[in-house]
Amino acid sequence: MQAGRVCRNIFLEDDQMDCMDVVHRARFLSAYAVKVCGGIFFDDEKILCLRTISDRRISRDEAGFCGGKFLDSDKIECFRRFSN
Repeated sequence: MQAGRVCRNIFLEDDQMDCMDVVHRARFLSAYAVKVCGGIFFDDEKILCLRTISDRRISRDEAGFCGGKFLDSDKIECFRRFSN
């Protein structure tokens, strides 16, 4: 997954450096889970979400399940429950 494209799509220019750092370090990012993280409102929680999904093989169904949670913090916690 291309870091620049991911970060440009979900962060304003000022916040892209933290995103780039997370994405560059990740060996794997689920595109489905990235979409859920991108929908999170606060940028610090988006970064936390990206860190949480890094290197986890999250399926479309799992991402959809977590993305259906009402609170952003619940979405992140849901992703934490999936093992690598």
